[in-house]
Amino acid sequence: EKELYYKCCKMCLQAVIKHSENYAELALKMSKETADVKRHNELEKIAEICKKVPALPAETFYEAVQSVHFVTHCLSLNPFRLYAQQFQLGHPDRYLLPFYEKDMENGRITKEEAQLLLDCLGIQINIRVPSGLSSGYMVGGRDENGEIVANDLTEMCMQVVDDIQLVYPAVGLCYTEGMNDEYLEKACELLKKVILIPQFLMMM
Repeated sequence: EKELYYKCCKMCLQAVIKHSENYAELALKMSKETADVKRHNELEKIAEICKKVPALPAETFYEAVQSVHFVTHCLSLNPFRLYAQQFQLGHPDRYLLPFYEKDMENGRITKEEAQLLLDCLGIQINIRVPSGLSSGYMVGGRDENGEIVANDLTEMCMQVVDDIQLVYPAVGLCYTEGMNDEYLEKACELLKKVILIPQFLMMM
């Protein structure tokens, strides 16, 4: 039973890698067909990243965001359409933060470029979410050690809602005592524009 289970797991993981490789091939093909130099370079970069992740560990913020997309997208795929399923993205302002901070420190990315990648991820969520279901993520709150999580990505993940102005992602702010008021103010600012997003979860 265990052997069969792990063989199935391996098969599924290999399928995710093949899925990303297919995107890499398509991006490379498109890059050769465009006369726009800027778009050509963008597509080549997409191809390079899709060849790498999620088969290998992400090293940059761009690669990490791309990995998040591929894995959650593949989890949501249902070729037999017997039932709809959707997976949430957890706390991206926690697991994406090391990549963001490293890239910012090395000058590899700007805050605006990082925001654009998060916005693109939000658009992808809208493309893949099954009808009648919802998908999104939580930001803020406290980590497993009781430390407050509040950083640039906390605000930027909420900003996605205003930037793309689509149905998803559904964003929840875990607001806890001791968190800087700027995050609560950001959420309230968005609530003036968008109904029920972000939602609030008060934590102690």
